[in-house]
Amino acid sequence: MNSGTPTSAITDWLDPLIESWRTSRFSRWLFQHRGPESEALLYHRRIFTLPSRPGLVFALMLLALMVGAINYQLSLGYLLSFWVASMAWVGLHLSFANLSGLRFSNAQAQPVFAGEQAAFEFEVEDTRKRARYAVRVSCGASESRFHVSAQGQRRALFLVPTKQRGWLAAPRATIDCLFPLGLWRAWAYWQPAAKCLVYPSPEKNPPPLPGTGEGEGEAEGGKQGSDNFAYVRPYQQGDSIRRIAWKTVARSDGDLISTKIFEGGASQDIWLDWSLTGTQNEALRLSRLTAWVLKADELGLDYGLKLPGLEIAPSHGELHRAECLKALALC
Repeated sequence: MNSGTPTSAITDWLDPLIESWRTSRFSRWLFQHRGPESEALLYHRRIFTLPSRPGLVFALMLLALMVGAINYQLSLGYLLSFWVASMAWVGLHLSFANLSGLRFSNAQAQPVFAGEQAAFEFEVEDTRKRARYAVRVSCGASESRFHVSAQGQRRALFLVPTKQRGWLAAPRATIDCLFPLGLWRAWAYWQPAAKCLVYPSPEKNPPPLPGTGEGEGEAEGGKQGSDNFAYVRPYQQGDSIRRIAWKTVARSDGDLISTKIFEGGASQDIWLDWSLTGTQNEALRLSRLTAWVLKADELGLDYGLKLPGLEIAPSHGELHRAECLKALALC
């Protein structure tokens, strides 16, 4: 639509008024949220309905149509005006009913690194045996649109940017819809009682792992006592991919995955120590230790973590990596 059309001019005039209303003290008091909730069931006291911007333009056009019908005493003009007004009124009730009875629950988020987006995933369920259309959940610039079948449920999410490590509480999300005609906007607020753990951002080009020379970390991780092969056992979660007995896997057509176990040799524990990072900058220390944890885990090494007031014994695997990264996030 061209910017010079009457409809666009009316919309441009209304936008500042709507924004002023949304930021007013009365609006903030009226639409205040309830705080973090593990579950939210939408009902009449939680759902607000007002005309949308196209709805306000529609109301002005309807008013002009009604004035013209009265001025010229047009019976068909009255009929058209009341017919169109009745459609808009029915649309009001349908917009409200499209949200009423929806239940939002089970919000959760997987850990991410600082600078990435935290994905808060939640469950939406219909409790009124009615299909829901074009429901939108938005938080800042992120939004998710979906339909919910009658008595159905589905998973959806919204994204939140992260800037610093630690726990990130889920912000308040807006649930709204313009169904069915786009003339009314029904909306509600929900702040999930969920948190996302944000790890420190890993350093892009960290120094070599402590106790190894430049490029020796990979050789040491790959060797693991290769001169003293002991036996083969079934694969366990956390075993390095470098220790898998690929010949055994090939002979069993992939049904049996085994891990080679070595004794002696070059295998040794590596300590990722706060005092060995080579810098006094706390943020850089955490970033470097995070990169070292990821590198040691990638190489399949047994590594421990030493932080001020905390020491994690050497080990390996996904659970050990998650424990070390959590300690760095909350240090």
